[in-house]
Amino acid sequence: MKILIVDDNPRRYNKLTEELLSFGLGLDNLDVVVCTRHAVEKLEVKHYDLLILDLVIPLNPTDLPSEHNSVDLLMQIAEGDFLIRPSRIVGLTADKAAAVRAAPSFGRQLWSIIEFRDDNDEWLYQVRSCVDYGISSASEASVVSYDIDVCILCALHQPELDAVLRLPIKWESSAHPIDDVTFVHEGTLDGRKRQLKIVAAAATRMGMVSSSLLASKLIGRFRPRLLAMTGICAGVKGKVSLGDVIVADPCWDWQSGKRRLEPSESAESKFEPSSHHLPLSESLRSRFHEIKKDRDSLEAIRRAWPVDIPTPLRVEVAPMASGSVVLADDVAAGRIKEQHRQLSAIEMEAYGVYAAAAMACAPKPEVVAIKSVCDFAGPDKSDTFQPYAAYTSASVLKLYIDKYFE
Repeated sequence: MKILIVDDNPRRYNKLTEELLSFGLGLDNLDVVVCTRHAVEKLEVKHYDLLILDLVIPLNPTDLPSEHNSVDLLMQIAEGDFLIRPSRIVGLTADKAAAVRAAPSFGRQLWSIIEFRDDNDEWLYQVRSCVDYGISSASEASVVSYDIDVCILCALHQPELDAVLRLPIKWESSAHPIDDVTFVHEGTLDGRKRQLKIVAAAATRMGMVSSSLLASKLIGRFRPRLLAMTGICAGVKGKVSLGDVIVADPCWDWQSGKRRLEPSESAESKFEPSSHHLPLSESLRSRFHEIKKDRDSLEAIRRAWPVDIPTPLRVEVAPMASGSVVLADDVAAGRIKEQHRQLSAIEMEAYGVYAAAAMACAPKPEVVAIKSVCDFAGPDKSDTFQPYAAYTSASVLKLYIDKYFE
C-alpha cells in the first residue's frame, strides 16, 4: 500500500509516520511532502492508495499555509486529467473552522476529514483504520503500477533510433516483437540507486498518427514512468541555431482549425487556426531548465561528436508545432509562427505523443519530446545535420535520466 502525506507539521507527520511504519509499511511505500506543489509532482507520476492531506498547507515550502491550497489540490485531483487519482483521500486538521469550510469539497467526493488533537490519539486510530481497510480491500489488487522506467520512441529508424541505440545503455542483442508489426529494443542502465529498465522503438511512418499509435501501444504494454520522444526537427530562424535541442513546451497541431473561402474574386481560402496546446509537466519543465544551465555537460556532448561543431550546444524549453507535412517552404513556416510568437521548432509527431500520454489510463507516464534542429524548413534544407541532431537529442535525454532518475 502506497501512502502520500501532505503536511507541514513535523510533530504530527513524524508521529503518523512512526505509527504507519509500526503497522508494517516500508519506507519505500511512504512519501511525505510539506507543500501542495511537491504533492502535485508526486501525483503526476505515481499512484497512491491513500492521500493524507493537511487542510491548511503552503503552496511552496517557504510560503505561509492556507486552506485554499488544499482545496486547489483537491480540484486538480477531482477535475483535472494530469494527476493520478489516489484511491482514497483523508483530510487532517486541528482547525475546526477549516474542517467545516472544507467539508463540502470532501463530501462531494465521499472523502473524509479527521480532526487532529494534541490531547488524545483518536485521530491516529482513525488513520490507521483507513490504512487497515486499504490493505485488506480486494480492490487494491486491481491497481496497476509502473513496469519500466523509460520508453523512448522515434519517428525514424535512421538516424533517430540508431542514435538512441548508440547510447551507453546495455541493450539486448536484438529487437523483439510485441505484436505483428512492432519491434522493441530493451535494455538496462545503472541508475544512482538501482538498475533502470529502458525500452526503445521506432514508428512505422512519420507523422502524428503513427507516433500516437505507437505511444499508446508502448504505454499499454510497458506502463513507463517516462515516455520520451527523441529525434530531429526544423527550427525557426532567429530563434534557434542548427544543433540546438528543443524540449517541446507546449506542442500543438498547427493544421487544426477551419479553412473558409474568402468572398473575393481570387476565391482564396483563409485558414483560421484552432489550436489545442499540450504543455510539459511542471516537474519536467523545471528540470530541463536546470539542464539548460549545465554548460559543462552540454559541452561534453558536443565535443564527443566525431566532427567539429563550431557552435555551442544549447537546450531550449520552447513551443513546438506538429503537422502532417514535411516543410521546405519559408512562407508556410512563417504562417505557422503566427500561431505562437515564441515558436521555436516545427516537426511532425510531438503533439500526437503528448496526446497519447494525456489520454492514457493510470498510471499515466510523464511525457517529453526532445528534438534537435537539423534545418530551417526552407527550400535549401538538406540532410547534412540530421545525424548530429539525432545524436544530441538522444544524448540530452540520457543526461536527464542520469541526473534525475533514481
